[in-house]
Parts: sequence; C-alpha cells; structure tokens
Amino acid sequence: MKTPRPLLHLAGLVAILATLVAGLFAAAPTASAAPTNAPEATTTSTTTAQQTARVAARARCRIPRCFGAIVINPRTGSSAYSYNYNTRSKAVAAAKKRCRSYGSGRYCRTAVWVRNGCAAVAWRKRNGRMVEWAGRVAFNRAPAIRKAKRAVAGPGSEHVWSYVCTSRR
Repeated sequence: MKTPRPLLHLAGLVAILATLVAGLFAAAPTASAAPTNAPEATTTSTTTAQQTARVAARARCRIPRCFGAIVINPRTGSSAYSYNYNTRSKAVAAAKKRCRSYGSGRYCRTAVWVRNGCAAVAWRKRNGRMVEWAGRVAFNRAPAIRKAKRAVAGPGSEHVWSYVCTSRR
C-alpha cells in the first residue's frame, strides 16, 4: 500500500521544524554563560582568574564614564592602578587601597587619573633615588607612555612605572 503524498510532506515539515527547534535550544545561552562584553578567550598564558577580573572590572562602568587611576609610593617605588570605575573618586580610592596593601600606605600619592583613555607614569632616578615622576594621559597606551617619559626627561634613568587603559567603546 502506498503512503499518501500529503502525509510524506507533513512528516518532512515536522522533521525540519524539530531540527530548527533543536538548533535554537543548542544556541541559547545558559545561566553560566559569560556576559556578552567578556573578553575573547586567548591562547596566551592568560588565566581564567585574570579573565574573570577583567570582566568584573569592565562591569563597574558605563561608557562614556569609565575612570582609571594610578597611585604611586615615591618612597618604595611601588605603584598601583585601578580601571573602569563609574567615578574618578572611586577609581582613585580603589588604587590607593591597593597601594596601601603593599605596606607604608600613608605615602601613596595619586599620580594620574584618566577618563575613557590611557594613563602612564614615568620616573627619573639619579644615584638610586627618585628625583622626579610624572603622569600623563592619552587616548592610546603608546602615546601616554611617550608623554610620561618626555615629562621626566633629564639626567638619570627613566622608566615607565605603570600604565592603565579604561574601556572606551
């Protein structure tokens, strides 16, 4: 006995519909899926903890109001940074808190802060002592570092102390 043609068409349509529905469920995000603004997974030595920290830091600000700061301790030569905070004061406070955790926190000073860009700090040493430091900002990392280095040009050795970039898009 032959199967009627309309029944075959109906079976084909049901199979196609089942395939589409299964595809939609497979592509749907789960509760454990990463946020859409999470950084792409890289093949470098970036660990999961670092990626998690970046995602958490990114979630703290809403563009175009993303602030970052660099704080230094001129006595010990240590620096600390923060990025992607909603306000300048929160960014500076977070960087100072991190600087204080290194010890001798009462000497931590705000070197530079930035909104939607990059900041860098450079310093100049002479005879093993820091004689001058400066922080500068720019839209990208390389110009910020270059400006900071130029600001402390003089006798002695200069180094990039730290740089930080906030989200911009």
